[in-house]
This record gives sequence, C-alpha cells and structure tokens, in this order.
Amino acid sequence: MPAEFPPQISNLDPDRFLARYWQREPLLIRQAFPGLVSPLSAEELAGLALEPEIESRLVRQTGTAPGWELRHGPFTEEDITTLPSSHWTLLLQDIEKHLPRLAGIIEHFRFIPDWRIDDLMISYAAPGGSVGPHRDNYDVFLLQAAGHRRWRLDRRQPVNVRERDDLPLRLLDDFTATDEWLLAPGDMLYLPPRVPHHGVAEDHCQTWSIGFRAPRVQELLADMVEHLLARVDAGRYLDDAGRSPASHPALIDGDTLDKVRRIMRNALATDDGEIDRCFAAHVTEPKPAFADKNRARPLDRRDLRRRLNAGVDLMRNPASRLALLETSRGLLLYADGEPRAVSAALQELVYALTAQSPAPAAMLSKLMTCADSEEFLCELVNAGHWFFADEAEDAG
Repeated sequence: MPAEFPPQISNLDPDRFLARYWQREPLLIRQAFPGLVSPLSAEELAGLALEPEIESRLVRQTGTAPGWELRHGPFTEEDITTLPSSHWTLLLQDIEKHLPRLAGIIEHFRFIPDWRIDDLMISYAAPGGSVGPHRDNYDVFLLQAAGHRRWRLDRRQPVNVRERDDLPLRLLDDFTATDEWLLAPGDMLYLPPRVPHHGVAEDHCQTWSIGFRAPRVQELLADMVEHLLARVDAGRYLDDAGRSPASHPALIDGDTLDKVRRIMRNALATDDGEIDRCFAAHVTEPKPAFADKNRARPLDRRDLRRRLNAGVDLMRNPASRLALLETSRGLLLYADGEPRAVSAALQELVYALTAQSPAPAAMLSKLMTCADSEEFLCELVNAGHWFFADEAEDAG
C-alpha cells in the first residue's frame, strides 16, 4: 500500500514559490512535512543497494589524496558491513520507481508539471558523510527524512567556478558559503540549478531529493532534426540539370546555392503543432532501465470492471513518463514517448485519471461510460502505465 504522507506541504504557497523562488533563489522551508518519519530503515536502504536493478553509489571521504572515493553498485553485504563509522554516503536513484508506495511524496510537487519531474533519490549518510561541495544542473527539493544534515550554500552563484580535475566526482575547487542551515526531519531546502552547495551529515541521516529535470535545448533540436530527416526521401540527390557552364572551376555558383537553400528551407519547414508533438515525445521518453514494463498477466475488460467494482484504486506507475497535449485535432496522451489519440468521449476519463494518483475506483467506474473507455483503460494498464493499488509492491 502507498506510504502515508501529510496531506500537503506546509509553509509553502505554490503561487508565491513559483513567482519568486523557482529557478531563481534557494528557499528553506521549516517543517514542510511536520512529523515526517521515514518509512525506510537503514537496513532496508542497505538492502536496496545490493539489488542489481537499482542504481546506487557510495561516496567516501578518505584520509589519503585525493581525499574522495566513488564506487558504483550493486554492492555486497560485505561492502556495507565493513564501512567505517563515519564519512560515507550511500545514494539510491529512482526509488519511487522501484518502491511505488513511496511515490506519494511526488504527488505533493505536482504543482510543477509532470514532464519536469525526474526522480526521488535517497541519500543515507553516516556522521560526517557528504558528497562534497558541488553544483547541479537541475532543480531539487532536499527533504530531511531522518537525522540531521547541515547545508551550506553560496547564493551568489559565482560565474567563475572551477571544478577539481583529480576526482571521480565533480567537486568545486573553491567553495565559500553565504548561508548555513541545519535541517531536522520534516525540514526542506529548495535549490535552483547551478547553486554551489555542500551538505554534511551531523548524525546517521536520510535526505530525500526530489529532482526536476529540464531538457537540453541541443537534445530537443537533435530530436526535431531526426524527425525532419525521417520525412526526407533518402534516395533523393541534388540535381543540377540545365546548368550553365562554370565561370570558374573552383567556384560554387549562385544558381546552385539558390537551389540548395530552397531544398534546405523546404526540408526544415515545420509548424507549431509539429514542434509541440516532438517536444511532448521527447520529455516523455522513459529512462532506458524502465522502458519495458508491460503487465505480466494482461487484463481484459471484464477483469478491469471487476477490480474497479471491488473498490481497488488505480495508481500511476512512477516509472512511466506521461503528458497530455491539446492539439487542433484533439487531445493526445503521451506515454513513454508514444502518443495515443483521446476521443472526445474519453477526455473526461483521461483528465481525471492523470490528475491524481491513486485514481479512485468509484470515480473511474463512473467515467467509463462505453466499451471504448474500458478498452482504452485496459490498454494503459496492460502497457504498465497504471496498476492496481494492491499491486504496488510488485509494480517496480
């Protein structure tokens, strides 16, 4: 079953936050999740680091040059049990995808659109544990889930920041803090991209990082060009029938350049709708490790109705990247980069389904008014994008 989290983030006004802080300034939010107790013990986190399908890293400060050590998992029990008593950090990526019951924490941040959400990373550290002073290229909320961590940051965002070249980690060569805060369980720190920061565990602690990605413009452009290339006839060559004799054998003449310009402009011609569709496909591409998630035992319409009538809610699979795109031709649901057309009769169901997780069974039953809606929902469940709430432990 999903882990229990407070009903909302305390001491945070989404409108004010987005207007003043998002992508602009750090923000400390005391008791954002009052009374938060991590549902995961240190032993459970250590066990996750042994699993080959979970991306894990171990960062240690050492007493010899260059001073830091980075190792990648999966780890063995001996790796974990022989760790020293201090100055190490265990990092576990995409935890909400492997443990969907923890995806409830993500629901609190959906005032930022889904296409921006990346993952929940859990950092478990012994006293003195750290990953060093560094900068990230993404927005992140750092939620203290257990123990205490001291954060120091440089809100000046200096331009000339040098990174050390003698380490496996991208650590800053020179770090000067302008702010320092000690976070206790329930406290949360928001950091926009490129803010130098350094967190150090005061005791055995857990920090949950809710990360938000932004696509690189270069990658968006590459996807667009690939899309445009796919519609160009690969067998067509530049022709110059009817050309005039060359005025100079080494000169590219103006007629040739005019023809090339026309061909290129025609090939690159696109409209807003085509750009929108490319963007939606790009931002919903799944991480490779989570691309294959088809349901092991497919449902039929009767199975679907039976489970919903029994009151079993549907949960969105945290490993699926989903987005809605409103176009001149109607609504599209993008799931892991692939669009599905949503007919007018299905739109209310799809908007409701994607608005919250879990989606109440009673609501879905009421909105499934025709066979098409049952087929559509069956398709989404069988593709692994949604699953029944009582299957949460198996979905990851």
